[in-house]
Amino acid sequence: MSETLGEDNKGPAKGRPMMVVLWAVAVVVAAVALYVIVHVFIKPGAPPVAASSSPAAASDMAKLTKAFAGTPEPATPIIDADGKTLTLADFKGRPVLVNLWATWCAPCRKEMPSLAKLKATYGDKLLIIPISMDKAPEREKARAFIAANAPLPFYEDEAISMPYDVKPPVDGFPTTILYDASGKEVARISQDHDWDGPAAHAVIDALIKGS
Repeated sequence: MSETLGEDNKGPAKGRPMMVVLWAVAVVVAAVALYVIVHVFIKPGAPPVAASSSPAAASDMAKLTKAFAGTPEPATPIIDADGKTLTLADFKGRPVLVNLWATWCAPCRKEMPSLAKLKATYGDKLLIIPISMDKAPEREKARAFIAANAPLPFYEDEAISMPYDVKPPVDGFPTTILYDASGKEVARISQDHDWDGPAAHAVIDALIKGS
């Protein structure tokens, strides 16, 4: 037995167009809401940044800073291998690389052979002043270590005051500071680095040229 559509059943049929409209509106609202969520609240990720092709950024000298350029060298007394007391002012007239190090500092020991190679490469064009921060019981050990890294000269800071006399003070070893021929800081870098590589040579070439 089938049920025919009579007068009593015509009400729902008349309401169907309105329901279709409401459904259409709901779909549009949902689509707009989804768009807002995706593009406003869930921001698309930025495209990946390409690695810099700059030699300085990719090199071992990337941490070199010129933030303190122009600062005068400290007047801290240091002692050479012959027991003579000097200051950095005694080396004015040529560019100087000062390396603050100690035998108990593993990165310092790792770095020193590359500084020896740098000295062998540049000879008298660049003064390299490695200054030992060792205390009295370790000073002979420091002398022997530098002797094993010829042609580097030996210097020591008996009072261990240069790390504090440098402005601003250094915060660890090794720290290397480059000074121009007039005794003004050009740049500095902390931690151990390869001073025998092309990036370091470029830095030293610029130091010599600027002096």
